[in-house]
Amino acid sequence: MYFCTLRSQKFYQQYPTYCYSISSCSSTTTDVEYYPISQILSGLYLDNEYDAKNINLLKQNEIKIIINVTSIPCYDENEQLFDYIRIPCNNKCQENILQYFEKNFLLIHQKLLFNQNILIHCQAGISRSASFVIGYLMKYNFKSWDQAYSFVKEKRSIIKPNFGFLTQLMHYEEIIH
Repeated sequence: MYFCTLRSQKFYQQYPTYCYSISSCSSTTTDVEYYPISQILSGLYLDNEYDAKNINLLKQNEIKIIINVTSIPCYDENEQLFDYIRIPCNNKCQENILQYFEKNFLLIHQKLLFNQNILIHCQAGISRSASFVIGYLMKYNFKSWDQAYSFVKEKRSIIKPNFGFLTQLMHYEEIIH
């Protein structure tokens, strides 16, 4: 069974490497939990919810801002060790992830300019948060969606944004370029 459907045959024909067999996906969450934090750019990290609650790991990487791209509450939000931002996004193909881009990308960009390390995470660090990082690179590093995707994939090999997010990233490229 393939992730791409009949409706997306054009996408599959144009970008077959971005479509993958569901049987090739990891079947356990445990594998993802132990995948290490990924530094994408200086000061910009991508990871999962498991590591987002690991205070020692966050301190070790000098994380100041945690962006939680899930509907799950932020961990240790009341301890005031970090600035938390929660973006209530579901990992569904029909989710409009673009609605969260501009406002949050500006914030990310400003914080990085002031050398404040940022962790962007979702449940697994594979789809939602990866899509966010890809979109950010498209906006501020002037990359096309496939260049940004490849760049992030190089840094965190387990990323697999869902088809809806990939489609929106292609549309976002048209909007910003």
